[in-house]
Order: sequence, then structure tokens, then C-alpha cells
Amino acid sequence: LVKFEGKWVTQRELSILRGEWDSAWTHVTTHFRIKTNVSGKFAKRLGVALEDAWPVFVEFFGKEPEIEEPMQVLAMKHYEDYRKYCQENGRMNYVNATGFAMPAKRIVIGYDKLYSQDTLIRTMLHEGAHLFYGVAYRSNVPSWLAEGMATYFEGHRLDRKGHVTFDHRARQRMARLKRAIWARQIMPIEEFFNGKAIEFINSSANEAGLFYAQA
Repeated sequence: LVKFEGKWVTQRELSILRGEWDSAWTHVTTHFRIKTNVSGKFAKRLGVALEDAWPVFVEFFGKEPEIEEPMQVLAMKHYEDYRKYCQENGRMNYVNATGFAMPAKRIVIGYDKLYSQDTLIRTMLHEGAHLFYGVAYRSNVPSWLAEGMATYFEGHRLDRKGHVTFDHRARQRMARLKRAIWARQIMPIEEFFNGKAIEFINSSANEAGLFYAQA
């Protein structure tokens, strides 16, 4: 038995209770304050992955954010939790995405769209790169560049404990790009440079996938 909010409960009961977003697990690392309703073990694993990524972010972006306290990471198990967050925070334009970053508030959000913890960690590393850059530089870049940089960190190997080894080869993106090349369906360069990721996400899943792959 373990104590939860003044009551003794079983591990199974605790898992159910923590599965509700309001009572989700929390885990604090050097640079991140993680909240997730996936599991307590996942919270620690995600923390390991993000901390492994931190020095790689520093090396790649050339600057380290000045933070007085850990940045918030919200990793949600259910779409409904994610949708509710978008609704309550005026981010309904991101409801069709798998996550997003709000550098001004030093928060990154994502949900387990594909029911895969490894994929959710990949999503959080992608969005974590957006957060890191946004907090470090406090400036915007064109969408193709922002997504190109973030997608760069999807290329990694992940072990059971959450440790990440980056090779920067986003294999799923590369496969999508190869298919487009063979089918001669590459997005025209003008459309690519002027496009915005969130607009593609909200209009066409196929175009969104191609945009990210080209980026």
C-alpha cells in the first residue's frame, strides 16, 4: 500500500488515480518539471531523455537559456486531456497537432497520439527543441527552419531507461521524403518556404507530413 492524499491505496488504485490529469505524476530534473499521467516510470524515463538532450541542444543552438527554475513539460496520455488544455489556454489551432511549445511561458505540451511511449518521448524531444530555442533566443524563425531544427532531434536511439544517443537521422521523415521523391510529389520550393506547419497540420495530414520531411 502507498499513501495518496491521506488515504492508503494499492499500486493498481494509485495508477488509476494518477492516470487522471489533475492527479498526474510529477518528476523534477535539473532543467525540467515534468507532469504526466502515463506512469511514474515514464516520468523518470522522459526526464532522463530530456536531460541527455540538454547539452546536445546547447551545442547545436550555440546558446543556453537563462532559467531560474525548471521549465514545465506536460506529457499527456489521452487526447481529451490535450484538447482540454488547448481549449483552456486559447490554443485550439494546435488541437490537431501532437504537441507544441510556449516559450514565453516556458512550457511544452504533447500527448501520446500513437499509444507508444517511445514515440511520445520523440515528440517531447522535438517540442523540447522548440522550447529550448525559443527561451534561449526569444525570437521567431520561419516555420520551415523551426521544424527543420526540431525534427533534427527526432533522429536518435532510445534505451529502456530513457538515455538518448543522437545521430540526427529522423528515419520516418527520411522514408516519407524518399517516397515523395520517387513519386515526384515534392512540395514546390516557394510553397515550402512560405508555408507554416500549423496551417498544413490543420488542412492536410499528407502535406503536413511532407512539409516536416522536407524541413
